[in-house]
Amino acid sequence: MKHKRVLAGSVCLAVLLCACAGRGQAPAPPAGSPAPAATAAPLELVPLQDAEGTVYGAAGPDGYYSVVSAARADGSLNIRYTDYASMQTVYLCAQPNCAHDSESCTSYQPGGSGVSLMMVGGQLVLVSPGTGPWGEQPSPPRICVCGSDGSRRRQAASFEANQQLDGPYLTDGKNLYAALRTVQAQTATEELVCIDLGSGAVSTVLPLDAARSERVRSAAGEHVLLVSLDEYDQNSLGTGRSCAYERENVNTLERETVLEYSTGEGRAVAFGDALVFYDAEQNSILSIDWRTGQRQLLAREVLPAGADMLTLNLCFYDEGRVLYSFETPGGETEPGGRVFFAAGPVETQKTEFSLTYPDMERPLPVNPIAKTGGSYFVIAGETLQPREDRREDGTLFTANIPEPVYGKIRCEDFWAGSGPIETAR
Repeated sequence: MKHKRVLAGSVCLAVLLCACAGRGQAPAPPAGSPAPAATAAPLELVPLQDAEGTVYGAAGPDGYYSVVSAARADGSLNIRYTDYASMQTVYLCAQPNCAHDSESCTSYQPGGSGVSLMMVGGQLVLVSPGTGPWGEQPSPPRICVCGSDGSRRRQAASFEANQQLDGPYLTDGKNLYAALRTVQAQTATEELVCIDLGSGAVSTVLPLDAARSERVRSAAGEHVLLVSLDEYDQNSLGTGRSCAYERENVNTLERETVLEYSTGEGRAVAFGDALVFYDAEQNSILSIDWRTGQRQLLAREVLPAGADMLTLNLCFYDEGRVLYSFETPGGETEPGGRVFFAAGPVETQKTEFSLTYPDMERPLPVNPIAKTGGSYFVIAGETLQPREDRREDGTLFTANIPEPVYGKIRCEDFWAGSGPIETAR
């Protein structure tokens, strides 16, 4: 069995959602072309998502921007804005009596799906990650930016059809950083790139080892957190593949190993500057500050006897507290099911968590996606919205598309597993 080591020293498939043509489109140099460094000062990076790249929307200082998932039959959709104080949701449009269904509306998006919506330096950034060369109609990655009111939209950067962008997306407050994959002659190369949202210039920050499935997982200051897997070995089925988390200084390119373990020995998820790790041997959850190596035990006796580690999900972490779930094994008298627990900051503080909602007959936890003051802005549920779609033969049909229900809850009430949740209107 390989030993876990902490701080061991060692050096969506989318078409462009932004109607960029005719809105001040500026040409961008080819992706991967040489470009000067984004800034002469040392880089200081922060992630634009809390956990490893899932993008729910853009958290602004006073409200939350989201893309309406229930598109029209032609694929067009809209951006909405929810004000944290009033919890009112409106289209990102100031025109009176606007139908929000044409290019004249600042909330309107002409078509596509899979867009990632973020905020950088006070402006909205819309990333269409591209399909790579594998789709029936390959779509290259593209990035558009606009003002916080949806105005002044323009294309900021474009890429090639054999390229894809991948999160988590990072920023230095001015530029966007993402993993860029390029496929040529069945060979893929990957790198963390800096995308200048002003000029569209793309420059390499550091290469990623595709052979080791190396991925960016988070960032804090001048460091990025990387995860990689060793090559598959059929003789290691008993313990699994070796998984290594390393931090790399983007200014000096020096590396240190933060955590190394076999995939059969645990599971880890990065939340900002914290790496939350389930230790299967100790049946416990701990947090690791991957910048300093400081560890904190959050929960003991995590899984009951008979529960499968593969069903464990580390759902959310914030300020020394973790929310996790697992599937309980069924018995002769009662079926199994998914249960949730909140734990930390002291390992003896563990309570069952009941703030959930049904999704495909399985519970999901109320999900914090932004923080405002002493409250979380959350996905509190979902509704099914009808959407007209078109079959291959041209006939129309109606599909029900899940649309998130947003809400706000005090942080203390969330961790206590009790309401009330103020839902957006």
